[in-house]
Amino acid sequence: MNRSHRLLSIYTRFIQHKKLDKLELSAEFKVSERTIKRDIQEIRNYFYDNDEWFEKKEIYFDYHNYKYSIKNEKSG
Repeated sequence: MNRSHRLLSIYTRFIQHKKLDKLELSAEFKVSERTIKRDIQEIRNYFYDNDEWFEKKEIYFDYHNYKYSIKNEKSG
């Protein structure tokens, strides 16, 4: 799977409010954990740069279960 498809797949999972494990993602997409971390940072940047289209979204890491997920912040 190429980078664009990988990013869109991860993005779609975030907006579906799934919790994502970077180890599982790296195995699924056959890339390094570091690549997954960079992908997640790209998606974070996208949310930050384009928050006028959506409710403010933030990706955070849960240190208890080692998964990433999206947190909505109501604007206004």
